[in-house]
Amino acid sequence: MARLKLERKEMVIDIPETFNYLLGLKVKKIKARKDASRKYLFILGEKEGKNYAIVWREYKDNWEDEDFKKDKEFIIKELSEWNAQVVYVNGQSVLTPNFGKHQVEIRYIELEFKKLMEKNYE
Repeated sequence: MARLKLERKEMVIDIPETFNYLLGLKVKKIKARKDASRKYLFILGEKEGKNYAIVWREYKDNWEDEDFKKDKEFIIKELSEWNAQVVYVNGQSVLTPNFGKHQVEIRYIELEFKKLMEKNYE
């Protein structure tokens, strides 16, 4: 039996796009924003009749309470027009289900990404 020789090849992977695909999200809008010190990528979409928001942002392990507070306020402000029912966020966060005028379900990207990868590549 002949052996196949596989070449290793580096590839650039678009992590947000891959996550959207694995999640089955129908993307409606993508917004890149910046507050005073961080960059954000907001992906707004639909899945199974619900509005989803995926929040990717620069995150550091040494954030103080004030950093988390400003982050939460910025995210809520940016998502106020979307009325998401489910919000995914990367890294640590102090987001709560209370999003001003409505309630949301908060999920963490890293946990969901791992589950989706395992499910799709078993």
